[in-house]
Amino acid sequence: MIVSDNTKHLAVADSRKLGIEVIKAGAFLDRLFDAAPDRTCQAIAKSLSDLKKPPYTLTEMIAALRLHGAKAMADGLMTVAG
Repeated sequence: MIVSDNTKHLAVADSRKLGIEVIKAGAFLDRLFDAAPDRTCQAIAKSLSDLKKPPYTLTEMIAALRLHGAKAMADGLMTVAG
């Protein structure tokens, strides 16, 4: 699997023929969340606590995830956060 938002310059069809999937970052993050939502939430919580300069809020993280195409992950985090 290759994770890249720059699929314009990748030979996606040729990669697929070789058994290599090309996926955008947002879709990859959505798959991670679907596969292991609890672990993903723990990883996001750790990232948020580690980000100090500048600090990052959960709201900002959710907005960034949406911006980069990880809509399912963002929705899941919203649900977990209440």
